[in-house]
Amino acid sequence: MAKEKPRNKRGELVSDLWKTPNKEFNLLHSIYEFQIDAAAGPENTKLGNWFGPGSPLGIGNALDPHLNWSKYGQRFFVNPPYSTEGGPLSLWIETFHRQAEVNNVLIVAVLPERRNVKWYHEHIKGHATVFEPDYRYAFEPPKEEESTGPGARQGTMIVQWSGQLALKGSWA
Repeated sequence: MAKEKPRNKRGELVSDLWKTPNKEFNLLHSIYEFQIDAAAGPENTKLGNWFGPGSPLGIGNALDPHLNWSKYGQRFFVNPPYSTEGGPLSLWIETFHRQAEVNNVLIVAVLPERRNVKWYHEHIKGHATVFEPDYRYAFEPPKEEESTGPGARQGTMIVQWSGQLALKGSWA
């Protein structure tokens, strides 16, 4: 018998493999020219190089505190897992902040819009630039999985650590 896929209280598929929508990723990529997807796998990467399972760079865990991201590139895209399966979201955000500060790399993350949590106040507010799209992203379901609802039930924010680039204008 096949293992039952985890679902939330609304009956929606729970997975860390949801993809950033192509339209939104392409907009960000046209501005930042990302080199590496820092939280992906072969099922959901947006770039040819990524950190995560099956990485062609041999980096299976971007959260390794001894990993220096700047040895692999300077511009990173990341849509981290929002559940605790891939590591607590707070640990991912702490890693982005540290990598940008210590290794002087540009990191642009697609995150849930939450300003009332500890990680926002410790690692984003005053340390990064936040851009808020005018709409919620419709994340794409994992390959070969059915979608039982939208991929985002909350607002999205784009967070940029380090670098000199900044986005201007509306996200509409």
